[in-house]
Amino acid sequence: MPARPRLRLGCFGALVLLVLIFPVLTAVLAPWAYHVGGHWTPGMWWGYGTLRTTAGDEYPLFIYVFPNFRSMTRLRLNSQRPISGLQGAAWLCSAQGVTQRMDLTGDIYGNFLTSEDDQVGLRLLDWRQPFRINPQNRRYFDLYGR
Repeated sequence: MPARPRLRLGCFGALVLLVLIFPVLTAVLAPWAYHVGGHWTPGMWWGYGTLRTTAGDEYPLFIYVFPNFRSMTRLRLNSQRPISGLQGAAWLCSAQGVTQRMDLTGDIYGNFLTSEDDQVGLRLLDWRQPFRINPQNRRYFDLYGR
């Protein structure tokens, strides 16, 4: 009996397969990611705003967020369970004109299908620089809101 030829995707075929699988996986595990802020979003969200400190200082902030399927807290926020983890990056502009890159992690709490009126908890940490000897001393701040 002759051997059956094996299916070979090649590099381009594997890339096409990955591009098709990621949106389906996101739709199943985090359908809220396609409807953030009352608008249709392509599985990720970005936005900007002003970060106001308790001292009254204002700093521009840009945030890029997407679902994180690997980590999610088990703690509740105002009696709501987390529905998904978040991951991304942020850029904070300081008063000296320096733009500081930050790593973003967090959780979204509330409705599984949409993010309307859901609570969000974000932690922004100093960006982890490659080959740094002691990365434990990273500064951070937390943001909570809807």
